[in-house]
Amino acid sequence: MDAMRLDDISIAKVVVTLGAAERPVTLDKVRLDRQMRELAIDHVEGRVSDEVSMERLKDLRGRLAAFDEPGVGDVPAKRAVEWLRGPTGSTPATSASSWRAGSS
Repeated sequence: MDAMRLDDISIAKVVVTLGAAERPVTLDKVRLDRQMRELAIDHVEGRVSDEVSMERLKDLRGRLAAFDEPGVGDVPAKRAVEWLRGPTGSTPATSASSWRAGSS
């Protein structure tokens, strides 16, 4: 990004995206949904016991619930603009968690 210059419109689009309340559906979420359906079929057809089915279902539901946890849209607009513009000659942080917290 050192050589790239972002105009105000591009920065505004990034800020809106980072502040959005909804996440796009990811392949991970789709995969977890599919695994839950397959587990249900395996359980109904007797390929897995009740105990194993309940244990796996609990794990899958927990992993799926992580997609609905707060944290989406928690990037302050001011911090996003600071990171995108950055001081002249600097490289923005490579970790999203580092700049969400306000450190570069």
